[in-house]
Amino acid sequence: MILLCFGIPSISRAEQEESPDLGFFTSMVDRSTGTPGSEAAADYIAQVFKDAGLERVGFQKFLVPVPQVSSASLEVGDRSWSVFPWGPNLVYLPMTPTTGLSGPLVYLGEGSFDEMNGKNLEGAIVLLDMSSRKNWLHVQMAGAGAVIYLGNEHRTRGDFEDKNTLTPVTFPRYWVPHETAQELRGRAAAPGTVV
Repeated sequence: MILLCFGIPSISRAEQEESPDLGFFTSMVDRSTGTPGSEAAADYIAQVFKDAGLERVGFQKFLVPVPQVSSASLEVGDRSWSVFPWGPNLVYLPMTPTTGLSGPLVYLGEGSFDEMNGKNLEGAIVLLDMSSRKNWLHVQMAGAGAVIYLGNEHRTRGDFEDKNTLTPVTFPRYWVPHETAQELRGRAAAPGTVV
C-alpha cells in the first residue's frame, strides 16, 4: 500500500481535537513510501476501516524502490538540525557527497532574480521558502552547493509538487519543518554564517 500525503496544511490544536484523523496525519514528519511514517499511516487507515465495520481489510504488498536515508543534518556552530532529503530529480536521487557540504548559509526567500542579484552563491547552502516554485534551478545554475526548502505552517501539496523536475540534475536538495525554518532564517541573517 502506498500512501503519499505530502503537503497537508498544518491545523490548529482545536481542529486536531475535532478531527483526530487529520491530527494524526499532520503530526507526522514523513509519510513517504518506505518510512516508518508510511507504515504507521497504513496501519492507522486499516484500523479505521476495521473500526467502521469492514471485515476484509488487508494489505497488498509489492516491490518498489525506496531511497534510504541513514542520516541528514545541518550544522551551524555547535547547533545541529535534522534535514529531510528531497525526492529524486527524475531517476537521480539528490545525494550529499561523502565529504559532506560546507558553505555560506544564504536566505533567498522565493529565489527570484531580484533576490539573487548581487549575492555570491558559489558553493552556498541556499534557504528557499516553500513558495519558491522551480526557482531552485536558477540558484543551482548560479553555483549554489545545495538548497534547503523552509517549511511553513500553510504548506500545500502543490508547494511540494511544483519543485519536482523530470531532469536528472545532480543537485542536493532538502526540506526542514517550520520550527527549524524559523531558526535557520535567523542564522542566515547573521553575516558570514557557514555550515
